[in-house]
Amino acid sequence: MRNKALTSIFAATLFSLSAACSSEDGYKRPKVWPKPTDPPPASPIYHDVAETPLTEEEVDRAAGEYYSILETELERALMGGDLVRRETVFVHILPELLQVEPDRVVGMHARLKPGEPRTTLCSEIAQLWASSDPPAAARWMRTLEADERRSAAMTAVTTLAPWEPRAALKFADEFGLEKEEGLRKLLTSLRRPQVDAAPN
Repeated sequence: MRNKALTSIFAATLFSLSAACSSEDGYKRPKVWPKPTDPPPASPIYHDVAETPLTEEEVDRAAGEYYSILETELERALMGGDLVRRETVFVHILPELLQVEPDRVVGMHARLKPGEPRTTLCSEIAQLWASSDPPAAARWMRTLEADERRSAAMTAVTTLAPWEPRAALKFADEFGLEKEEGLRKLLTSLRRPQVDAAPN
């Protein structure tokens, strides 16, 4: 009962405020807002800070702990059933680890047993790494077993094809995908402009 009364009071207050601010009383919202003022000048008074700056060793240790936490979050999301959490780590954590600590991601993939989590991680690595660092992605793919290598290379080709057709063709040639039924039409369309542009 009390909650209903509070809700009614809150609604009545909002209605009163909206009526008070209506345009009928002559108030009009300005079309151009005033320019922001410059920030005040820096203070000439300085204070000593009690905190001591971190040493290089402490910075390195803190960074290691940070990336260890990211690695743990990635693995937990990968092994769990929360698809939203998994997508979140693929968007925010996996790219950072691949850029700064790729060995952590490669090691995690190598530790995973065959199954859906390993297959999913392999596909995500192939997409992100092929787009950001194709040579590193190719080096990693060469370490995979035949079926997994073929799947990762096909993912890289389909990911790169719309934006980097030359890089996509390079992956296809390097990993022998020209005879893959699922890629034949795509590879033909990627090569066609080059053939048409060639002199007679």
